[in-house]
Amino acid sequence: MRRSWLKLGIPALLAVLMVGSVFAGVVAAQPGKERGRNKEIIQVNPSTYVIKDKVPDKKKFLSKIETKLDQKHGVSSGEVTSQGESSGTDIATKDVLGSYIEGKTYFHGIVESGIKATFTGDGYTKGYWWGSDPYNADRITLTSKVVVSGISVTISVPPSAGFSVSGNTATYSGSWDNVWWAAHYYDNLVAESYVALVDFDQYDSETFRFGNVDYTLYTHVDL
Repeated sequence: MRRSWLKLGIPALLAVLMVGSVFAGVVAAQPGKERGRNKEIIQVNPSTYVIKDKVPDKKKFLSKIETKLDQKHGVSSGEVTSQGESSGTDIATKDVLGSYIEGKTYFHGIVESGIKATFTGDGYTKGYWWGSDPYNADRITLTSKVVVSGISVTISVPPSAGFSVSGNTATYSGSWDNVWWAAHYYDNLVAESYVALVDFDQYDSETFRFGNVDYTLYTHVDL
């Protein structure tokens, strides 16, 4: 025989609603975490991820996670699949505090010609601290500068990527405290010229702070 909420009465109905509200509050109290098993990853915004929690093995943990994030953000394998397409990667490291820091840049783009020349680019900047003492860097700062050279070039980038644009240059900078890994992705950066596009560069820096000392790496890809 079916029960009716009306037959249960107002007190029972209110109790059910209160339980539902508590459950919703628990779910809402965990913003910014990647869904799934890897709760250590914090998604700062649609383009940016950091890790600060301890894991059994930093490199083993990232070997799986980075592949999934790269796929999520449409990072290509580096294989050229169309005319006018190119990509490149640059990595820099430095020995620090008995371990080492690492910076990595990836830049990919497609050039199309017609009434106007168009470049559509995507890429990322990543910073890694591989040490265990201290486990986290006090701060990691990532900066990116994408420069498209040519004649009368204009650039546009989706607001979610966090770039500022001036002339033929798009610039990004972000800092996060008490983390050991940080990554910033972007896509759909569009540069146009009715005359010519001649060169495409991504200049990045990855700065790690330990105490009052900063260590900076520089990475660069020229397509």
